[in-house]
Amino acid sequence: MEGVLIEMEDDEITPWAQNQQRFPERDVLAMTAERRLEHFAVHQALELAGWKEAHLKVIHNDHGRPLILKTEEAVASLFLSIAHHSTPGKCFALIALSKLPVGCDIEVERESLRGVATRVMNPEEGSVDSNLGQLCAVWCVKEAMFKAKGPGLDFRKDLSVTPPTLWPSVINEPLVLRGSVRNETGQWMVWNIPKSSLAMDSLWLSCGPL
Repeated sequence: MEGVLIEMEDDEITPWAQNQQRFPERDVLAMTAERRLEHFAVHQALELAGWKEAHLKVIHNDHGRPLILKTEEAVASLFLSIAHHSTPGKCFALIALSKLPVGCDIEVERESLRGVATRVMNPEEGSVDSNLGQLCAVWCVKEAMFKAKGPGLDFRKDLSVTPPTLWPSVINEPLVLRGSVRNETGQWMVWNIPKSSLAMDSLWLSCGPL
């Protein structure tokens, strides 16, 4: 699991986009500046994880789900999940690689989640009156669950998350939340990047199952 923040001008990314081999089915150069940055950030995260683009290439299925092009024995049994969050000129990218189906997600802490809560969360997971960080964390875990175990899952009926009895006021260390996908129980890592000069918004990240 690797995360990386990329902050670059588009003209610095263009040379990579012209010659990239990481996404062989995509014309990254023809994309918008934001989409180019997202692809470059994912490429850099994979590089930091030790995967050169010559050895791990990413394709996508009809639903947009990232898949590893099975060209070498080293990647033949791996699953990949990708998440990113972009603001002008800046992109957070998160990748997860595993020998079992895996999912990761990045969510922004925002008031609009209170409206989402009643549609995708059970009462024990959160409500319009819950701590906003808890709502964002639960939503993030459910998105990661869906990526790992979906498609064809209902966020409210099939996915459940057990938040702490007392949600901590400050998250300094990663949390491990228990959850289940159609009664298959697992653990999901959650961590927070607070609002700062690095991140204009408070971000929540999740990955699992552990």
